[in-house]
Amino acid sequence: MAEGYDKRHIKRSNELITLAWNTAALVRTKEMPELKNILISDVVKETQTDDEMLSIVKMLNAAFGGEVVEV
Repeated sequence: MAEGYDKRHIKRSNELITLAWNTAALVRTKEMPELKNILISDVVKETQTDDEMLSIVKMLNAAFGGEVVEV
């Protein structure tokens, strides 16, 4: 239980540090960005085309050092 609490505490501390860092960065900007441009969208695209899925798989394969196998 203590280990779980410790991990949760570290994660929350990192979230707060990130928030403070981003706040300080925004204070220094000359022009404040639109809020909608910095919010993370909660809209999930429900469908992907075959080409989009293939592109993602190729990217992940390359990122993890996989081999390209042509069938």
